[in-house]
Amino acid sequence: MKRLLLLFSILISFNSYGEINNRAFLETIFNECSSPGPDFDELAQLIGVGGVFEYCGCTVNEMSKNMDLRDMVQLGVDALAVGFNPEEEISNEQLSLMFKNEQFSNAVVECMTNALR
Repeated sequence: MKRLLLLFSILISFNSYGEINNRAFLETIFNECSSPGPDFDELAQLIGVGGVFEYCGCTVNEMSKNMDLRDMVQLGVDALAVGFNPEEEISNEQLSLMFKNEQFSNAVVECMTNALR
């Protein structure tokens, strides 16, 4: 899941407008979020497998509609400045940086709250 957040930040930088409408791009983000692995397993224990799909879809949707392109590029650059290894999850330090972005944190909080209901 942490990889998803950084991946989203990096990939969004290649888009030239605020709202994301590229289906392949959004599917990539969703698929990374819902792919099997330790983060998926932890989240599935908390909200169930269906809840993971709901959370991932909601988060991708919220970020695609509400995040400014400039903010997303800056978010990715800041996270990369801390360090990035595509073979590993992003660090807690990188995640903490990302959560300082209000739109990003609002999307995650909104969607997690919905999935927990």
